[in-house]
Amino acid sequence: MCRKCADPQLFFVVVADSKVLFTHVCCLLRDFWGLADKANRSAVYRDTKSAVDLQNDILMYLNDVFLCEVMQVSAVLQERLLRFAVLPVLLGSALQVQPKPLLTQETAWYLLNDLMATLRSHHVLTVLATSLLRPFLPEEVFQLVTMSPPRTPMGYYVMQKSWGGTGQSSLFEVDTSEALYESVPIPFITNLDARVKPLLRNQLLEALEERLRELCLSGHVQVAIYALKAVERLMQALRSAGESLDGSVAERLGSCLCSCLARHGSLSWSLCLAVLHTLKELLDTAGSKAKAMPAVRERLLAPLAEELLHEAALQSQQGLAAQEAWLQAGSGKEGLAGLEETNLVISSPAKLARAGGLL
Repeated sequence: MCRKCADPQLFFVVVADSKVLFTHVCCLLRDFWGLADKANRSAVYRDTKSAVDLQNDILMYLNDVFLCEVMQVSAVLQERLLRFAVLPVLLGSALQVQPKPLLTQETAWYLLNDLMATLRSHHVLTVLATSLLRPFLPEEVFQLVTMSPPRTPMGYYVMQKSWGGTGQSSLFEVDTSEALYESVPIPFITNLDARVKPLLRNQLLEALEERLRELCLSGHVQVAIYALKAVERLMQALRSAGESLDGSVAERLGSCLCSCLARHGSLSWSLCLAVLHTLKELLDTAGSKAKAMPAVRERLLAPLAEELLHEAALQSQQGLAAQEAWLQAGSGKEGLAGLEETNLVISSPAKLARAGGLL
């Protein structure tokens, strides 16, 4: 596809047809997400890997479209991807804000990470980041995340049949309306917009805080790591877009992360490191560490100082035998593909802080 078309009428037809094409592609993408989740629930890991690989192939195809740098076509694809797939299926399931989430948290957070690592659309990533990491958001975005996804157009199945394919069961309802193909840009919030547009309090941010705390404290190590990595990528996307993190959001996320670190004695080593990496990215993205440092000082550094003094007193009284072991070995099993990992429990905040580069 060339960047400039000599025939404006032909280009108009191409853009119009792209609305149908990309709607069908996004429907196929979310169907593979559903298959991956179903296989993972059933512990059929070969089928899980197959579905994950296929959806990643689709993401690579979408990257090829974005690399063509045809602005009108990219705009259609970005809107279709956000409206039909990313916001209602991945983000809605990850945050568990829908009455009946379509995917488990494990699958949703894993696929959200895969999408952000693979996709090269700054607009899609920026909409995701501003949807979660702003104190306010547009009502339309909130509805897209919390309500049922758009229905699958009947034309999607008609097209499959014309290729000789067989229809499979889907998580999504079917509709014959041609209005499903209409592309309407999805709003996102910049720092300047937040002052002039009527917006809602960001309940998605509140849901994110709840999910992070639940996952860190529930023992679902790998799911928690997926979620933390996704938040880290979202903050990186915000920085790449030249957007700073609101001070109130930084404080809330900092408090949330530090409340997880406060339970360092019962968290695995890998989870502690994931929290620390996310906390470091938060401090970098906030622009000023002063916003998040009170929570860090209260939840992590103050207990650290107290424990160091206690350990020093024990050492002087009883010698080296009284020192607490830095690490205790354990094991656990988590992960989308049933991968095994060794969990190391942090028994000292000093070791924890050094590992995360905070000391």
